Amino acid sequence: MLKHLQVANLALVASARVEFEPGLNVITGETGAGKSLLMGALNLALGERTDRGIVRSGAAQCSAEAVFQLDDAAPLNAVLSEIGLAPCAGGEAILRRVVAAGGAGRQFVNDNAVTLQALKRVGDCLADMHGPHEHQSLLDPRAQLELLDAYGRLSVCRGAYAGDFERYDGARRALEELDRRPAAAPPAWLEEQVRELAAADLSEAEEAGLLADQRLLGNAHRILELAEEARQRLTEGEACAFNASAAALKALEAMAGLTEAPAAWAAELRGVLNRMREVARELDAFAQRAECDPERLAQVEERLALYQKLKHKYGGSVPAALARLAAAREELDGARRREERRAQRAEQASAARQAARAAGARLSAGRRQAAAAL
Repeated sequence: MLKHLQVANLALVASARVEFEPGLNVITGETGAGKSLLMGALNLALGERTDRGIVRSGAAQCSAEAVFQLDDAAPLNAVLSEIGLAPCAGGEAILRRVVAAGGAGRQFVNDNAVTLQALKRVGDCLADMHGPHEHQSLLDPRAQLELLDAYGRLSVCRGAYAGDFERYDGARRALEELDRRPAAAPPAWLEEQVRELAAADLSEAEEAGLLADQRLLGNAHRILELAEEARQRLTEGEACAFNASAAALKALEAMAGLTEAPAAWAAELRGVLNRMREVARELDAFAQRAECDPERLAQVEERLALYQKLKHKYGGSVPAALARLAAAREELDGARRREERRAQRAEQASAARQAARAAGARLSAGRRQAAAAL
């Protein structure tokens, strides 16, 4: 409420001080008694624009001071904080305006110098001036709510609702933003890629082994023929290389008994004979592995067909297919995390909405109770 209004050197008034009491205060008087001067003084203190002509004749300056006592100073303190001033002490706000006959004027809020714009902001929080045919904020539903909340002392309840609603609005917008982003690929499609490539278990080493097995098994008959021919010429038959070399070794050993040089040749030839025996054994083992096995050949060709199919589908080579498997796994993991994030944000938005609705219900109930009394 307005506690008192003090005026000095305003128009025809040298000095005046008016005290106000709680409730409705009425100032009456005949035309010219000075009622409008008091209203003008209040407007001056609230930061309304004026001119130097209001300074009393012969005075250097005029001033107007209005002191308000607030039951709930929270809205005003919020404005004071925004303009860099301390909150009201004991809920009391002091507005003072000085207009000089020559030079700049000065404005003060709680004895702190402020700009005229700042004084006007503070004044708008404290008083609502109404005159004939003027715009009246009382007709604005927002102003009506401000009045109702102030009357019902609902600033704390209203602030709680505003905070809960802001959290809900932020959670809702975060969820909508995530939904606006298209997924990199349908999870089902990614799952099919990972399943197919992982089940195939491709490797370059296996492919190389399969190709070697395919060549071996596919040419088994010819390989067996050639291996047998080589083995025969090495170790079988009267004219085989082994028998001829063995005869040559005997001759060298006989010569070694007569002279020194053939002993070294005999040793070398003996090593050749040993190697012939080894090669013959290796040929025999190789021929056994190369035996025609239609079932194994079918398995190898079926596996190689899978390699060809997946290479054609996923980049043309085993490394490219393996790279696609790694990428698909990463994308699928990202898609799954996206669903987890969406579920988490949806849960947060739902919880915030319930909290805001509960806070809103409490505020509404307080307003209905205050409205009946008001």
